[in-house]
Amino acid sequence: MERFEIIEEIGRGSTGIVYKVYDKELNGYYALKHLRPTVTIDVTDREFHIYTRLKHPGIVEVIETGIFREQPYILMEYLEGRTLRDVLQDGALPLDKAIEMFVQILDAISFAHSRGIAHRDLKPENIFVLKDGRMKITDFGIARFIDRTVTETGGIIGTPAYLSPEQINGEQGDERSDIFSLGCVFYEMLTGSSPFQRNNVPSTLFAILNEPPPSEPLKRARIPRVYTGIILKCLLKDRNYRYATCEGIKQDLLNAENIRRISLPMSRKRRQVVRVSSALFLSLMLVLLGLGFASNTPVRVEKISDHEISVYNILGRRLTKIHTQNNIIPVVLADVTGDRKREIIIGTRYDPFNDAPGGVYCFNAKGKLIWKFIPPQDNIYGSSRGRDIIHILPLKSKGNRKFIVEMSARYWFPYLITEYTPGNTTVEAYFWNAGWVLERRFVDVDGDGVKDLVLAGVNNQLGFKPVVFALSGKGFRGQSPLWAGRTQIEEYGLIFYTVLPGSGKPFGLSIKDRTIEVETNTGLTRLDFKGNILGGKGFDASYALRNLDMRKHLWNLLKQAFSTDSENGIKIVQSTLNEEFPDRYMKSTFYYLLGFLKERNGDIQGAVEAYNRALELDARFGKVYSELARIYGMKGDYKRAEELAKKAYTITSDQWDFYFLQLFYLLQGRWIEAKENMDKFNYANTDFAMAVRGIVEYFGCNVERAESLFTVSLKGYPDFFLPLLWKAIVCSDRGDRTGYKSLAEKFPSGTITGDMEGVLLIREGKYKQGNKVLLGAMDSLRKEWSIYNQLRIERIKSYLEGKNGLCD
Repeated sequence: MERFEIIEEIGRGSTGIVYKVYDKELNGYYALKHLRPTVTIDVTDREFHIYTRLKHPGIVEVIETGIFREQPYILMEYLEGRTLRDVLQDGALPLDKAIEMFVQILDAISFAHSRGIAHRDLKPENIFVLKDGRMKITDFGIARFIDRTVTETGGIIGTPAYLSPEQINGEQGDERSDIFSLGCVFYEMLTGSSPFQRNNVPSTLFAILNEPPPSEPLKRARIPRVYTGIILKCLLKDRNYRYATCEGIKQDLLNAENIRRISLPMSRKRRQVVRVSSALFLSLMLVLLGLGFASNTPVRVEKISDHEISVYNILGRRLTKIHTQNNIIPVVLADVTGDRKREIIIGTRYDPFNDAPGGVYCFNAKGKLIWKFIPPQDNIYGSSRGRDIIHILPLKSKGNRKFIVEMSARYWFPYLITEYTPGNTTVEAYFWNAGWVLERRFVDVDGDGVKDLVLAGVNNQLGFKPVVFALSGKGFRGQSPLWAGRTQIEEYGLIFYTVLPGSGKPFGLSIKDRTIEVETNTGLTRLDFKGNILGGKGFDASYALRNLDMRKHLWNLLKQAFSTDSENGIKIVQSTLNEEFPDRYMKSTFYYLLGFLKERNGDIQGAVEAYNRALELDARFGKVYSELARIYGMKGDYKRAEELAKKAYTITSDQWDFYFLQLFYLLQGRWIEAKENMDKFNYANTDFAMAVRGIVEYFGCNVERAESLFTVSLKGYPDFFLPLLWKAIVCSDRGDRTGYKSLAEKFPSGTITGDMEGVLLIREGKYKQGNKVLLGAMDSLRKEWSIYNQLRIERIKSYLEGKNGLCD
């Protein structure tokens, strides 16, 4: 006889169904959550018990876990009342009631956070309101343990409208992710609507990543601005700027309540008495809340239409409305700057469909454009066309202002591409990979009393080697005390420290006062910014020189192997593998080259063995995973290829590996996933990115948009083969032989064109001849396998099946 008697179903969600049951062993009524077959949680896991059995009045009590009807279950106390979702079906809550309930929620979440446990799926459905008004949080720990399985398949844990930006981006959720979700819940309690809920999941996720929470619902609900400020701080996109703890939110709610009471209506006489003190108190509380109007106060911008932007302060008050001549897309949170007059600085995103470049715009308080800065599209370091403005750093020195503008790029140190000087303001634009910048701080580098901007970070593409940049008001000099002889790079205002000569490993680095601590091959060494050793031994020069000679010899052999034919190259590499190597990383490089040469020589199995040997020596050799992904793709094992491509991108953060991964999604029919990823990605090489994005749109049957993206890509490089080829494919789809010919004339000799020629023949009614040409093209493309050729093969198959192309 079964232990549990099911009385009724009381709820269901993505993880399982909740029943009211009578437990015959415990002789009482309980809630039993029966997990779905797709949810693979080991309910006997000790850590799962810790997460699900938190003891707090505001957290639902878990009695036990086990197996019921061959599926895991969680037995919980039975609650009399309604979920917060059910309560909100009746509309928004009164302010005082919402605060009272929200503080209870904060207490429960704060208790869990104090024990290092984040919920990660907070939403009204997981918050229960008892009949006596007490609040209870349910489903603690479930999201974390589902995440262990789902992340392997690239899924996202949580309800879309309440996910934090970092969770959407595939990062680990933490306590600050809960705070973002709490901000969404509090917003909905006060307004009756979710801040980011849209008509579909992609639109909802896009809103969370790119759009500010709408201010109109808060205004309609007459929510005081001090509470609006608290909500907005919870909902900041960057988790580092949100509240760090629930206690911080509670304290600000208390401060806000004090401010609101001072603002209540009173008699004229009493109003005069408290006018000065209340204004002073209000200012003080705003400072305590971190919401004051000091210089460089962050603001938010809302795009109202193509040519209109509203600018709000953090309390939700509109500062100004800006009318723009161009259709600019604001992406950088603007800064309010200026000594006497308010100015608003906005960085913008590149708009590929209007070919509108990213730039920096300065408006006055009335919304009038004072100056704008559009970086030149072409310079010796490459094209800046299409790159987004990703960060604006304001500096001040002796009445002059400087803005350091970071533009999306993958360079490992910042190239200064241009400088613009409107009045007493200097704007310097850099191609910069800001994704790895860990710290921005001001340090007096020279000891001259002037603090310089120092950026410290880690460059993924250089094997996680620490890099430091310093920029000052007088055009800084750069040096590297750890190389043999200092490197001066005065032109770019750059300091960088890199791997020790011949050490074969990255080193640790930290900045303290005006000194640098470096972990060298002899231990910890302390240096000043001029490269002088203040403490420690530095590095062993004799070892370094011997190591360098060995490396030079090996690199010369590597060049020889790469520059000759495959067979001779294989012989050189195989004989070299018997020599002494300075470290396993160098040896791994030779195994990688051996695999590459064997693959080029047609020995696929030998190539796979060499690549795997390279990974045994260096498990973080991202390029090897890319090559293996290509081989598995060639074999038709797209799932395995996707796993390897994802591993490569996780290690390298390289744009090429990212594009490679999206194309494998296309081969598996996952167009929506590829499109969403491409829309979110911070493009470094815009022309190539636009071409890949065009291919993604083509496979999503958005042919007109695809063609416009190929056209945009060709503006930077008119002879760029990838967009030329796919634009020609589009021409053949619509039977435009003239357009196809004009593009095919620019193809490199030997380009396979049968897939386009065959489709043109079919469009002209020559079906038998066209199918024959397509079959020949398919064989040729298979012999010269690449992921792009495989995509072309998929297109050929659709025509051979009698369809009118991929979108029939």
